[in-house]
This record gives sequence, structure tokens and C-alpha cells, in this order.
Amino acid sequence: MSISVMKDMFGDVIPKRDSGLLDCAYNYLLSYGYINFGVALAIKSRIPIEPSKGRAIFIGAGLLGLVATMQLMLFGFEVIVLEGRKRAGGRVCTKKDGRREQGGSY
Repeated sequence: MSISVMKDMFGDVIPKRDSGLLDCAYNYLLSYGYINFGVALAIKSRIPIEPSKGRAIFIGAGLLGLVATMQLMLFGFEVIVLEGRKRAGGRVCTKKDGRREQGGSY
């Protein structure tokens, strides 16, 4: 992730009367990981701009893969993460069936 998308970026483009629609669209994109997915800004500021230690490839974007990737990046490695699914998180996935939260129980 190189740029975080914030709602206030569209304040001068989207009319005030459509702010509810903007909120709805933003929350949808955010909750399904279409925007602002990646390394949090607080962590990103500590990652070296130019990798200095070499390259690493991590297979799997589950919790371990994401944490290990972050650590390697903090240590100065350039890291590529390969994931077979359309989303990160591995077996941790929140599913809602309309009545209750199922968490990562699938």
C-alpha cells in the first residue's frame, strides 16, 4: 500500500448532500479490503525506503506470513508475499450469517 485513501480526500469533489453515500461506499471498500489494505501508516514510517539486506519471498498471507513480512521489512529486506486466495488473513476470516458472528470458525 503506498497511499491511504481517506474520506476527506473527496470533500471538494463529492457534494455535501451525498456525504451519506460517500460514507457507505467508503465503509464498504474498507471493510472488504479494496482500499487501505497493507502496512499500517505507523509501521510504514519505520520501514526503510530502500531495502539494504536483500530479498525474501514469503508464501502465504496468513497471520504468520503478514507478521513475518513486517518484521523482515523492518530489518531492511525487500519482501514479496504470495497468496493463493483473493484475500489475506489465512484461516482467520470473519463471516456473518445475519444472526451471529462466526469469527474464524470455518
